[in-house]
Amino acid sequence: MKKTCKECGKEFELKPGKLGLATVCPRCSEPTAEQRKRLVAADEQKHKLHAASVWSSVKQRVHERKRKIMRERLGFVAVPGKKFTVRVPK
Repeated sequence: MKKTCKECGKEFELKPGKLGLATVCPRCSEPTAEQRKRLVAADEQKHKLHAASVWSSVKQRVHERKRKIMRERLGFVAVPGKKFTVRVPK
């Protein structure tokens, strides 16, 4: 099936197995070098943000585990509905 590109006005043929709703030829739909640079920079930024959030959550879990161990060593016991209670040795 032949279509006409809305960007350059040339006719092009749809690739088999692709949707027939394309209005831009494959040559016009490829990103330019500047657009590629922006896409790569955006991907790198997303990667950095994701890595930072993962690292932050790992650090938070480690600190929470350390706090829990310290509370147990000091004799603090978790009670539902309250922040904590102190276990007094007999």
